[in-house]
Amino acid sequence: MKNSIFAITLLALVGLVALESCKKSETSAKDKAADLLTASAWKVQSVTIDANDQTSKFSGLSLTFSKSGSFTSVNGAIVWPASGTWNFSDAEATHILRDDGVEVTVQQLTSTTLITSLTWSKSTYQQGRVTSVSGKHVFTFSH
Repeated sequence: MKNSIFAITLLALVGLVALESCKKSETSAKDKAADLLTASAWKVQSVTIDANDQTSKFSGLSLTFSKSGSFTSVNGAIVWPASGTWNFSDAEATHILRDDGVEVTVQQLTSTTLITSLTWSKSTYQQGRVTSVSGKHVFTFSH
């Protein structure tokens, strides 16, 4: 009887250790998304504003995210500042909150594609040209 109790106790302990090691090896949605997001620079493929093609306004746009929580952009106009900080604002890693208060929705994130959207509420004009247009912006990036 003592051997049976010992065997059951030992099996229970082994099971708990195995279960705990499985929990530790699971990667959170935020960690997975951060790994994909920070793998390399993202280069713009297309931009729509309120479903109208506006890719030419963001020609040469690229974004680079770091795991430390900073980002840089090239040719992001006012909509994507040259630098800032970011973090995921939800456990599913579907929303990025920038330090300027803008929330960016991650519509798709794979090893080769990033599709984001944000609502930009400002229109700014500079030397007779529109440098930012208000509306729903959808950015499609690739590596």
